[in-house]
Amino acid sequence: MSTSPIEQKQAGRYTFLCWGWREAGRWGHEVRLLDRGREVARSRIRYYNRTWENYRFQTAMMDAVERFKNNNIKITLETKREQFGGRLPRGVKYTTEKTIDADETIQGLRDYVNGHAGTVAYKLLMAGA
Repeated sequence: MSTSPIEQKQAGRYTFLCWGWREAGRWGHEVRLLDRGREVARSRIRYYNRTWENYRFQTAMMDAVERFKNNNIKITLETKREQFGGRLPRGVKYTTEKTIDADETIQGLRDYVNGHAGTVAYKLLMAGA
């Protein structure tokens, strides 16, 4: 893999750094998601055949967004677990997962990757909210 990214895509305060790589019989993409220059998620996707992406790096970018969401869920649950003395009350995990999944930042990043520029979450993301 090359040391400098092939593409850099800006989505508000978030940046996608994208690389492509090729090995014998397979190829892939690596994407790093940065929040104001700090890496918050990384994804590496390997392909053996064709990909049906709408544009280059789409699958790896979406995977990076999902990893970012899962990291946020993990950190939030660890914090809540500490607050409750090691055990989470019933329903807290489910509620936390649904709240973070519906977060405007996560939705805005998904909309950016999928090309849905007209949504409210996308507009808030690009405004830097």
